Amino acid sequence: MAYSFVHGKLGLVSIGGTNFATLQFSFREFLSDLSDITYTVAGGATYGVKIPGYNMCSGTLTFIYDTLNQPVLSPQNMIPGTSMSLILYPDGTKPYTITAYSAEFNFASGPKSGPVNCTANFESTGSYSRPAS
Repeated sequence: MAYSFVHGKLGLVSIGGTNFATLQFSFREFLSDLSDITYTVAGGATYGVKIPGYNMCSGTLTFIYDTLNQPVLSPQNMIPGTSMSLILYPDGTKPYTITAYSAEFNFASGPKSGPVNCTANFESTGSYSRPAS
């Protein structure tokens, strides 16, 4: 079997149709829950039976605060509770398209040298799409 591994430097994030420079981003896909319906099986149950909940995703954007592309202004507004149109490209070409809410925005600064590091967490709302090929 042939392999074509992806290098992290190729990752790309678009917010509201504008590319946004991130140091790193993460994506996590999961079910809202797996409900236990074991005892609905006629005649008793020997093994657990589950029914899946809803597909959801969440993630984190890690970046440097940029006064020319402020993360709390349009188009990349990351104020918690704000809807964001995200496209995540782990390899630069295969899009994960997500409508999400900004869930958390963090930064730390102080009397130190170096950049102001930021993170923004998001959670999907509604459907999202994975790469088609």
